[in-house]
Amino acid sequence: MTIAPLRQIWLVARWEFVHAVRRTGFIIALVSLPMLHLGLASLIGLSTRSVIADNDAPAAIALVDPSGAITARAAGELGDRVHIERTVESARTLLRERRIACFAVIGTDYLETGRIEIHAREEGGLLRFGARLDHRARVARAIRQAMLNDRLPDTIRARVVEPDARVAFFTVKTDGRSLPEADNAILAAFAGPLGVSLLLGIGIFVSGGTLQESMSSERENRMLEVLLSSVPAESLVTGKVIGLSAAGFLQLAFYVLVLAATAGSGIVLLDLSVRFVIAAAACFATGYVLFSVLMGVTGAIARTGHESMQMASVWMLAAASPMMLVHWITTDGGLGTARWLSWFPLTAPVTVLLRLGNGTIGPIEIVSALAFTWIFSAIALAAGARLFRAVVLGRSG
Repeated sequence: MTIAPLRQIWLVARWEFVHAVRRTGFIIALVSLPMLHLGLASLIGLSTRSVIADNDAPAAIALVDPSGAITARAAGELGDRVHIERTVESARTLLRERRIACFAVIGTDYLETGRIEIHAREEGGLLRFGARLDHRARVARAIRQAMLNDRLPDTIRARVVEPDARVAFFTVKTDGRSLPEADNAILAAFAGPLGVSLLLGIGIFVSGGTLQESMSSERENRMLEVLLSSVPAESLVTGKVIGLSAAGFLQLAFYVLVLAATAGSGIVLLDLSVRFVIAAAACFATGYVLFSVLMGVTGAIARTGHESMQMASVWMLAAASPMMLVHWITTDGGLGTARWLSWFPLTAPVTVLLRLGNGTIGPIEIVSALAFTWIFSAIALAAGARLFRAVVLGRSG
């Protein structure tokens, strides 16, 4: 490529970028996008806090043992977190006064059948199912503790009541080595790829919208035909994609900075490795460039804005499709579905991200798959520029 085309690309890109960032709509979107998400996050946080407050049951529970066969010898040993009641009415009074979270009625045939009735207040909300599981676990623990009192040494009784007080998880590697797994390893493996994929989706939406709007307005006022008379199609399309993509990236960067400033501690808790951060950045850059090219070319050749959005929805669906197959990708490892999707350009960025999370893709495959996607992006840009020129000149003729 000679100096002249490079200068043409630079001039078009700079003009598109400056024109885009000076628009009132761009500035409104720049500020409103992170503010909208922060507002939604605040509403979700307040709603969750309200649900927790509504379901914030007292720490104590009650055991109703009419026969006294289970709790008779343990009444003074269970502490103030477990009430021993002889009648259902007295336990129901404690529950109504919110002094206990629930009470369990131990059947007279419990030793033979294990029959227990757990009574709790009627409550709704998102945490209802979790509360039921918590009630069951606490009742079971109290019954075990009651049945074992004075029958075993304290250390053995403690382990029977709570056998998994301190648990460490290890991951067995392919070479047979067992390595300790951090407490937040599963969270990082899922939240890291999901977070970057979400940013990529937002980037595609923001950049695609900017490209679509610019192309549609210039197509309707026939400005593209005027520009083609003085600038080659390749330089024009390339410059537009670079300039408008840079404007979209500026919006996304501001969005990330605002979120990082408000959720810094949460990001630190993920404890992402340097290797993952570098690979995730490469996946994001690859996906962002690829779909910016596809969105730009789609906006250039479509006849109307509505047609452009319909065509662009295909690319957005392709970008999101790996998330619909996340189970296959994360369990399939380096074979079959996961590998094919890693080498298909439209699904490669997100698929590689997901495989990074569970460690089923190596550096060579990462570099190769992303390099192939970059080559595909260059080919798509060149082919799109030629198609763009043919479509515009054909319509003008």
